[in-house]
Amino acid sequence: MRKKQRQALSPPVFAFRLLNSLIFLGIIILIFLIIHERTYLEQNKVLLNKYRTYLSSIFNNNSKNLNSAEKKPINPSSSTNFIYINPNFYSYLEKLNQ
Repeated sequence: MRKKQRQALSPPVFAFRLLNSLIFLGIIILIFLIIHERTYLEQNKVLLNKYRTYLSSIFNNNSKNLNSAEKKPINPSSSTNFIYINPNFYSYLEKLNQ
């Protein structure tokens, strides 16, 4: 008996072109999404900086109000005369500026 010769079937050229165009389209969409993400992150960075300056102004005003408030007379034998905590330590300014 004779062995049959089998011919390998290759996909048509149209399939390669279709696959190539789909890959190209996927890469274009991926590039568009990456660019969109970068602009979104830049906008968020700007908004975050505005929010930080807004918070720092609030905390500055609060610390000024605490410093300018009328102080009650203190008992001279009280230990509060020796312990002083600066109101600026309660603000988030140092954390915001980092």
